[in-house]
Amino acid sequence: MWRGFKPSEVWAGTAVSIPINTLDAQAVEKAISGLPDAHRFSVRWCYVYGGNPRRAAREVGETLEGLAALISAARAMLINRGV
Repeated sequence: MWRGFKPSEVWAGTAVSIPINTLDAQAVEKAISGLPDAHRFSVRWCYVYGGNPRRAAREVGETLEGLAALISAARAMLINRGV
């Protein structure tokens, strides 16, 4: 099974990582925390937590299409706030 395995850059330790701008991350989180509850949950689920979209939709009380609409609307709100 492992005979044809070729390690990726991550396994070889040569992957290039981009440093995180903590001030920018803090500004984005502050803007996200100001969103309405359903929008805040959906954006955090999409970009931070991930997982099963059906479970996330059920938790927020939406369909899969409704969850996608919440994510799109939340992104538009963040763009309008200049984030």
